[in-house]
Amino acid sequence: MNRMKFIAVILAAGCLIPGCVESKPTTPKTSTKKPPATAKPTAPKLVAVKLPVIDLATASDAVKALYPQAAKGNAEAQNDLGDCYYYGNGTAKDLTKAVAWFQAAATQGDELAQYSLGYCYEYGECVRENPSMAIRWYRKAAEQGNAVAQYQLACCCSPFGSGPRNLPEAFKWYTKAAEQGHAGAQTALGYSYENGYGIAK
Repeated sequence: MNRMKFIAVILAAGCLIPGCVESKPTTPKTSTKKPPATAKPTAPKLVAVKLPVIDLATASDAVKALYPQAAKGNAEAQNDLGDCYYYGNGTAKDLTKAVAWFQAAATQGDELAQYSLGYCYEYGECVRENPSMAIRWYRKAAEQGNAVAQYQLACCCSPFGSGPRNLPEAFKWYTKAAEQGHAGAQTALGYSYENGYGIAK
């Protein structure tokens, strides 16, 4: 398969290459949570943080309910509040505040926030584009089993990704995401096998 045909295939699979962005979902990422067997503990460790306050005059009841938990350091609430600001759900859209809440949750190990923070770094959403930081946060989420982060990480390592080319690493993470049913990863993995990208043909 020639190079141009391979690029077309990867584009069809939704692989992230410069100028081709797999957009964040139009609904909150809560749908990507792991199955109950691997869900987060019901009583996560609380870490107090100083973060942006909410506008009580315009925030929805849901956002108002999340804020006290997030301000006390509840990582899941922090991530959910980050989603609210990212998508403009229940409050005005504010990417600066979204990134701040994602950062707080990600540093506590919340896989969804780690994925979101990686995405923000890769595409410069309220932070300077930084492929190394994007890979760092994608990897943290990927190592926790987040299929979307595994796919994004593989794309970063692919021949046309935003990070350093590392075909064996890309193959590794495509495989892990594909095993969890990620359609884009399954397509990319098939063509990796066909063309010997990261594995002998």
